[in-house]
Amino acid sequence: MPRPDKDLADALATALGAGFARPPAAGANVFHGPVRPFGTGVPHKAIFCGPGAASPPVRQFRGGEIRRAAVQIRSRADVGDFEASELLARSVWDAIEFATIAGYIQVQAVDSEPVSLGQDDQEHWEFVVNVELQYYDA
Repeated sequence: MPRPDKDLADALATALGAGFARPPAAGANVFHGPVRPFGTGVPHKAIFCGPGAASPPVRQFRGGEIRRAAVQIRSRADVGDFEASELLARSVWDAIEFATIAGYIQVQAVDSEPVSLGQDDQEHWEFVVNVELQYYDA
């Protein structure tokens, strides 16, 4: 069974290229699950892919259904660096819009651009990209 948040995190780390890695790699900064604060094993510059509010499945006449999973991607750069945070979020958006992930019918950003969430408690500028992933479930 697909795991949209994990699958999207894997695809993002690959699409964004150098400087991005998934755990357990050293310097990992692309995670699936909730946002984690800066600290042990979590750098300032980081991307988090967690589940969002999904749409109901589309049932097929002969069985099976098309599922539309929602994933919320939150990103941040170094403390206080709005421009770097915005550029990272736009890179995430671009990677999603052109993504092809095995097992999924479609991967699409829901919003036209990344949305700023303001600063977190540690003064990182955070952005969100909401994504819908469609897949067939027999």
